[in-house]
Amino acid sequence: MIDLCANKTAIKISKRVKNSKDWIVIIQTMNFLEKIAKEDEALRHWLLIKLDLISKDKRKTVSKKAEEIFQSLNQ
Repeated sequence: MIDLCANKTAIKISKRVKNSKDWIVIIQTMNFLEKIAKEDEALRHWLLIKLDLISKDKRKTVSKKAEEIFQSLNQ
């Protein structure tokens, strides 16, 4: 399990990216958070909710990556 400081940092990062229009930033952030979420159950749960929302993005690259990470974290 990651420590509380790392968890808070991950959530801060994701909130900053929330309104990003840059698909590369969004995908890289999802990749980063996926790695951390594999070790932290609370972050994993939170991220799954966010990935579900992102999977409905109109940009196919973003929505497909969100779906892939969602499936990866549900295994």
